[in-house]
Amino acid sequence: MITLLFIVAVGFFINAHLNSNYIENKAKPNSLLYVLNEDTQSAIWATYDVNLDEWTQKHLGTNPKEANSNDKLPLFSKYNSSFTYSAKADVLPIEGPSVQIQDSVIGAKKQYTITISPNRKVNRYDIFANENLTIYDFKANGASLIGWKDSKYRRNGKKILSYYVVDNLPLKISFSLEASAKLDLELLESSFDLLENNQFSIEERPNWMIPMPFVLNDAVVIRKKINENYSTPAKVTTPLETEINNEAN
Repeated sequence: MITLLFIVAVGFFINAHLNSNYIENKAKPNSLLYVLNEDTQSAIWATYDVNLDEWTQKHLGTNPKEANSNDKLPLFSKYNSSFTYSAKADVLPIEGPSVQIQDSVIGAKKQYTITISPNRKVNRYDIFANENLTIYDFKANGASLIGWKDSKYRRNGKKILSYYVVDNLPLKISFSLEASAKLDLELLESSFDLLENNQFSIEERPNWMIPMPFVLNDAVVIRKKINENYSTPAKVTTPLETEINNEAN
């Protein structure tokens, strides 16, 4: 009995010691993102955390599901982190970016110019490509990679580009593929305003927690495919616009 009480006491001591470290010496990092898939009209809460705390559990629940393979994009970060857990979220009316695609066949290659224009205040674009695609002459806003001499874009995995948006200006990428290849990209558009966005009700972290550093965090993310079947979503006409158009006719 004495041994059992001793073990329990040690357990309480260790727990108190760990918690006191978070409070006194080092805050606990955690992460939360809202990810809206524009193609499937579905949404999730996502995290990189291995162990959830009371703050993340408010959105992911106490028994979250492991993030499935479709959600585990290797985002650009210091540690190439991917989501650990996710939970279904409400689909909110957040307008995604406008994408314009121009293409032309020159010889054995097909050249693309893709312009991505935000329709909300955004901070970052992440672009991924099918690993089987061989990409040539890649440029972002007219700039090639510094020191890059080979026309073939060499990469590991799906990651192509992580771009931080300046003054909400469009991003224009250009590249070429083999003429027989199929365009197959994926775009993540992120704003760093999850806690301030009035479409959400996210409580501030307790003072013993901090946002996990070196990862895309506290973000509202829109995810969409850019491929051969892509077409710009039709504009929704408001009643006022309809009335004006009818008068013009």
